Amino acid sequence: MKIRKNFFVLTALRKVAAMLSLESQLDSALEDLGETLRNPNLWMWMAWSEVRRRYRRTVLGPFWTTGSLAIFVGALGILYATLWNQDVNKYLPYLAAGFTVWLFISQVITESCNAFVAAEGHLKQIRTPYSVFIFALILRNLIVFAHHLIVYIIVVIFFPVPIGLINLLSIPGLALIALNVVWMGWVFGAFGSRFRDIPQLVVSLLQVMFFITPIIWPPNLTGSARVIFVEMNPFYHFVSIV
Repeated sequence: MKIRKNFFVLTALRKVAAMLSLESQLDSALEDLGETLRNPNLWMWMAWSEVRRRYRRTVLGPFWTTGSLAIFVGALGILYATLWNQDVNKYLPYLAAGFTVWLFISQVITESCNAFVAAEGHLKQIRTPYSVFIFALILRNLIVFAHHLIVYIIVVIFFPVPIGLINLLSIPGLALIALNVVWMGWVFGAFGSRFRDIPQLVVSLLQVMFFITPIIWPPNLTGSARVIFVEMNPFYHFVSIV
C-alpha cells in the first residue's frame, strides 16, 4: 500500500515538473518573440542584406526569378489551357495568381527547415532571439513575392481580369498567410535543426502537394474527389484567401 502511495506521489510530482517546464518554455518563447518584435530594424536589415547578397553582381537581380516565373506561367498557361480545353483568358490569370502565392508559401517552408542551421555560427557568437531569423526569412520572401507580383500585373493588363474593391482583400489575406508561416517557420526550423532529414522530406512532400493542389488545374476538374483534393487541402485555402 505504501509503495502504491509513493508511486502516485512520484507520478504527480513528475506531472507538476512537466507542467512547470512547459510553462517555462512558453515564457521563454514569448520573451523571444517579444524581443524580436521590439527590434524590427534588425530582421529588416538582415532580410534586405540577404536579398542583396544573393543577387550581387547580377544584371537583373531578383528580376531573374520574375523572368523565370513569367516564362513558366506563359508556357504552361497556354499548354494546359489547350489540353484541358480552358479559356486562356481566364486560365492564365488563375495560374499566375495561384502559382505566385504558392511560391511564397513553399519557399518560406522550405527555407525554414535550415533557418537555424544556417544561423548556427551567428547564434554561437552573438545572443540573438531565434525569431529574428524566422522574421527575416519571411520578409525576404515577401520582397521576392513583390517582384513576382509584376508577372500577375502584366497578365491583368493583357487579359480581361475584373478589378474592384474586392481585390483589396488580398492584402489581409496575405497578412494571414504571413502570420501562419511564422509558427510554421518555428516548427520546421526546430525539427530541421534536430533532424537533418527534414529538409529533404519537406521538399519531397511540397512537390507532391503542388500537383494535388488546384494551382495548375482548376478545382472543377476533380468531380467527386473535390472533398479530398480541394476542401480538405489546407494549401488550397491558403492560396484562395489571396
